Amino acid sequence: MSKLSSRPNREAIKKQRKEAKKAEKHLLKIQRAKGFKSVQPSISNGKNKYKTVAKEQQIRMTAVTEQHRILQANLPVLLKRLSRIPDPRNPKKIKYKLTALMIYGILTFVFQMSSKREANRKMTLPMFIPKLSDFLHDLHQSLAHQGLAKSLDISIGMPGI
Repeated sequence: MSKLSSRPNREAIKKQRKEAKKAEKHLLKIQRAKGFKSVQPSISNGKNKYKTVAKEQQIRMTAVTEQHRILQANLPVLLKRLSRIPDPRNPKKIKYKLTALMIYGILTFVFQMSSKREANRKMTLPMFIPKLSDFLHDLHQSLAHQGLAKSLDISIGMPGI
C-alpha cells in the first residue's frame, strides 16, 4: 500500500484560495480606509497623459533638474563614503575602480533600467557618457560595461541579479 499524500485535496485548496482572497479584500479595505491608493501591477493601456510637446518637455526638464540637484548635492558625500569600502578584488586584475562600478549600479537604479542588457545597451550609447559627464562633473573615468561587471561577479543591485 502506498503512502498517503500530504498534498491538500481539491476542496482544501479551494478553501485556502477563498480564505486568501477574503484576507486580500480585507487588507485592501483597511488600506483604502487609511487613504492608501491601490497599486496597479501592470502598465496602463491608456493614452499618454501629456497633451502637448511643450508640456512633456517641461515635465521631463523638471524631472531632470530635480535629479541633477539631488545628485550634485549628494554625489561628493557618496563618492567619499564609497571610496572607504575595501576592495576585495585581486589588485593585478583591476581595470575599473570599485567606486566606478558602484556608480554604474546606482545609475542603473536611478535610470530605472530593468535588466543588465538594457543597462549595457543604453549606457554604452555614444551620447550617454559625454552627457553624463556634463551632468556629473565628478565622474572623470569611463563606466564599466555590464560584461565586465558580470565577469567580476559584481551585482549591480537589480532584482534577480
